Amino acid sequence: MSEEPLFNSESIPNLPAHLLAYQYQAGGHGLLDKWEDYKMLRHPQEPIIYKRLPPDKRGLQETNFYLKVFATDAPPEIAKLRPIVPAFHGLFRDSNDVLYIGMEDVLANLANPSVCDLKMGRVACPPDASEAKIKAENAKYAHRDTVGFLFTGTKVYDRKSSRYLTVPRHYGRSLDLEAVYVNALLPFLQGDLQLARAFLPLVEAVRSIFTEEPQPPIGFYRSSLLLAYDQYRSRVVVRLVDFAHWRPTPKANDPSGIIHGLNTLIDFLSRPTPPFDLDYSALFSVVQ
Repeated sequence: MSEEPLFNSESIPNLPAHLLAYQYQAGGHGLLDKWEDYKMLRHPQEPIIYKRLPPDKRGLQETNFYLKVFATDAPPEIAKLRPIVPAFHGLFRDSNDVLYIGMEDVLANLANPSVCDLKMGRVACPPDASEAKIKAENAKYAHRDTVGFLFTGTKVYDRKSSRYLTVPRHYGRSLDLEAVYVNALLPFLQGDLQLARAFLPLVEAVRSIFTEEPQPPIGFYRSSLLLAYDQYRSRVVVRLVDFAHWRPTPKANDPSGIIHGLNTLIDFLSRPTPPFDLDYSALFSVVQ
């Protein structure tokens, strides 16, 4: 798919000075080997983060997504996405002419946030990907079609030790439907079903964006649902993030299967009791 930039590359301002490393990523580039290539930065005073864009069509896709959604003349079926994605603060460039996208730090008001990243959809990559790419991505997680998302990572703040806990990279790839609930979502929630109930209306609100008219004419491939709560479990956040692989669709028919994944998550969050007592901390390793 060929996508033209919706911005003038000659008028992009420089990054602000004195930015800091962003420490709260639970999945995606922040835990990959090439962290230095795709790192995220944060503003020291304002609730803004700066995501480094890859120098290929993925960076262009993500930029165009935000420009479309936050355009003043965006149609209703596109503008309705604004409440469930980070607010857009523009494009920036560093001293090496590398582009960054500025966006809302959705965790800024959470003290010591615990974060979970779910790669949404029953389809691993867009239909215009190569056959080899589709085969390789599908092979990474055998239960994607059943679950409707891949659990890609979590960082949980442990108040007793004042440390963050995490799970191994690729931990989620071995989990079937029930194991996602027992060995991934419940540990992220630290077994707190009241916390699960706090997330429920926010996830239902995300689902309504995709099920109620007018539906967004977009296929969301490899986008993540970010779940977060503060150390006191008094505030929760749900946002859809990562838009490097979206595709326009002539009909709003949920080609990626994101609605199925949201239905699975809503079912998990609605369950009345855990299946059995579990020491959730035993699944984690200390990261800081």
